[in-house]
Order: sequence, then structure tokens, then C-alpha cells
Amino acid sequence: MVISQEEDVAASCDRALHRLLAAQGADADREIGRLIVEEVRPLMMLILARYRRSGTLLTDADADDLAAGLDLRMLEILRAVHERHEVIHDLRGYSATLTYNAIGTFLRRKYPERARLKNRVRYALTSDARMAMWMADGGPAGGIREWKGQAAALDAVAAEIAVDSAVAGRSHADVLMEIFAGVQRPVLVEALVDFLQRAWDLPSELREEPMAAVADAVVPDRGQQVQDLDFARALWREIRELRPLQRKALLLNLRYEGDLDVLPVLILCGVTTLAELAAALELPEEELVSLWKELPLPDLRIAEILGVTRQQVINLRKSARERLSRRLSR
Repeated sequence: MVISQEEDVAASCDRALHRLLAAQGADADREIGRLIVEEVRPLMMLILARYRRSGTLLTDADADDLAAGLDLRMLEILRAVHERHEVIHDLRGYSATLTYNAIGTFLRRKYPERARLKNRVRYALTSDARMAMWMADGGPAGGIREWKGQAAALDAVAAEIAVDSAVAGRSHADVLMEIFAGVQRPVLVEALVDFLQRAWDLPSELREEPMAAVADAVVPDRGQQVQDLDFARALWREIRELRPLQRKALLLNLRYEGDLDVLPVLILCGVTTLAELAAALELPEEELVSLWKELPLPDLRIAEILGVTRQQVINLRKSARERLSRRLSR
């Protein structure tokens, strides 16, 4: 039996997109509108709400502008699904990935000093034997190692806690330990960064970025994804053949155009699965899930996970890229 291109696309696409694939003319535009309003936007707004709640990361205006830019991006993507039969395997997963990466890109561009501080806090939590970092109900949290795994974590640190000792230039790990001694509870990583940014009076270094440009920057062109699907499959096969440390150093910091973590894209395109990624990284699936929102990881964090130095991580990834370049150019 011969299967048409349309039937093949429908079989590969998320079931939520089947009505769009079958629609014609004005019905297609109405279905795109329905998908954005009923399927995509509620999930995006739920994610944005986590970052606008305190008013420190995203203002209401920031979140509204990001939402508008994301709506436009999803409009373009859904039109490509209808007009060019491009495939999205998981609409909700794709929408969530797009949103998280748009937020991450926006915050790194608007608050570069905060981004550096956050990396240092994470490194201190994961490299100092006295402390730990884990996923709590409200997101990544940190605390004294004995607290690891507690679901409840503070979403703010009182201004008077450890203010006298929070002097720029001191060890981040020592300051965090004093904060935990003061609050006696786990604290969300974002709340720790908020507190230290205020206590150390770090500059915000605000830089205005067009929201549509931010949304465009965080996801590869869908047409190019489909065109290069065979290449992506070949790439994944070669990655799996790398030496274990090379493979891990590459996968934990595999980026697209500097910002987007590639691993969700490989899953959403059907190239691999979460279970296969966990096996390639030699991690339990639950541990990979706990790391997921932090990807791509900074080199210091990867070094801690692999038990090597930061320079060794850089060298391992360089060797991996050189091998892939040779193998894929044949």
C-alpha cells in the first residue's frame, strides 16, 4: 500500500494538529487561532507566570511582550505545519521548549550580571560538600545537604538575613551557608540570586531587546529542521559512538546558535527519546529530568558531574566536535 505524504505527516504529527492538517482556506486560519488560544497560550502563560510572580525577573510588561512575540512565532510555525507539512511530534512539549528558551535568552540579554551570579550560585551549591541543589515544587532549590529532596522551599529571603556577612568578594559557598543558617529552610535558586543581587548591589545592566527578535532567536527554522532531519539522525548515531566522556561533555552543552539547548529539539523531531538520551549520558532518567531545565549546563557544572576539570571538559568537547566533523563530512 502506498502512503501519501499527507498521511505520513499526519501519522508523525501530534494528534492535536490533525484538524489543522485537514483544514482548507479560512478554516485553516481559524484552526490555527484555536490552537494558539486553547492549546499553546495557556501553557506559555503558565510558564511565564512563574517568572513574573515576584516582579523582579519579568515585569508584567516584559511577560506581555514575550507572550506577544511567542504568539507570532507559533503563528508562523503552525502555518508552516499546514502549508509545508512540517512535523511537530509534541505540540505542548514544543511550546514549552520555545517558551523556556525565550525566557532564558531574554533574561541573559537583559540581566547579564544576574546570569553570571546565578551560574556561580549553582556551582557553589553543587561543588561544596556542605550543600546540595535539587528540584523542589517551585523549581531548582538549594540548601544544606541534609535537606536535599525536600519539596517545600522559600521563594524569598528576608532582607535582614545575613546582610552583614553578604559582602562581595567572599566565598559564595560561605555566604550561602550563612543564609541557610539564618532561614533554616531550603531556598529556591532564583530567590538566592535575588537576595545576593540586592545585598551586593549588583548592577542590573538593563538592555532593551525587541521581543520578536528574542523569540526568533530561540528556535531553529522549522523548514531547515525538516530538510536536515536525515543529517540530525546521522549526527545522533555518531554522537552515540563517541567515547563516554566526550559524549557527555558534548551533550550537556549542545547548543544551537549559542542559546538554544539542542536536546529538546532532537526529542521533539523524533530523532531520539528521553530514555536514549539518559542512556547516552549514563544517567538515570529521573536525574536527567531534574537537570532538564538547566540545560545547556556551564562547563564548571559539567566538570563537577563528570569528576574532571573545567579545562578537561573544554578539551573533551573540542575532541568530540572534531571527530563528528570528520565522520559527517565523509
